[in-house]
Amino acid sequence: MTFQIRMWSPLLAVSMACAGAIAHAEGSLDEAPTASFVYQFIPASAFVSRNTEDPYHYVGGGCVEASPDTSLVHKLQLPQGVTLHFLRLYYRDEAPETLMAAFTYYDAAGSFTDLGLMYSRNAPGHTWLFGEDVNHVIDNAAQAYVVNVQFKSAASDADYVFADGFEPAPPPVFCGVRIAYTP
Repeated sequence: MTFQIRMWSPLLAVSMACAGAIAHAEGSLDEAPTASFVYQFIPASAFVSRNTEDPYHYVGGGCVEASPDTSLVHKLQLPQGVTLHFLRLYYRDEAPETLMAAFTYYDAAGSFTDLGLMYSRNAPGHTWLFGEDVNHVIDNAAQAYVVNVQFKSAASDADYVFADGFEPAPPPVFCGVRIAYTP
């Protein structure tokens, strides 16, 4: 007569599970990982005016207001060789096309190129606008990069109807940008 002693140990169960996970991982070492986006948020309050005479002021929560034709700029410092993809503009704007934003790069010869130029859309309350995929490889040795935001004149001087009657549209409020890139 033969007796078998069967004993189940939690330690044995963990060892078997780990062995299976290691075998599965070793089988996929030759596969390249998929690229995922890296994000950088820049609040509007971190931008500076391109012209020191252009007034802009802080309205809270990292957001700023400015008079028409004010241009704000922020230096974009991304690692060499990453691929720049998207710009997302955060704002509050009651009149259409009164904020313009773009990635801009400058070369040493005095020329510049705007990438992903976008204009705000009329949307009530705080909102955001997602730009096009610019798919640009960063070359810090040959180009300097910035994000430009310009407060444009209202598309029309029409008055807006509010609860108390006709009033001018409130000024646009710029709250920041989010940049998406891949390593």
